[in-house]
Amino acid sequence: MIDAILEADGTAPSKQRHSAKRIFERLRDEHGYAGGVTVVRDYVRVARAKGRERPSCRWRIPPGTRRSTSARRLA
Repeated sequence: MIDAILEADGTAPSKQRHSAKRIFERLRDEHGYAGGVTVVRDYVRVARAKGRERPSCRWRIPPGTRRSTSARRLA
């Protein structure tokens, strides 16, 4: 249920997206959720972080070599 709300929020403008508190209120009012708000906040935090993962490009430098940020001419 929370994932569906977050997925629908993905296309909404930033000011119209649901906060974790608002998601908790919807779960409580519409679906009879009896749990706590902290559980919902923690889940929303993790779910949003998964959606924001960026691919990382790590430098693979063999030991004993150095990385240079400027181009150098070899004589």
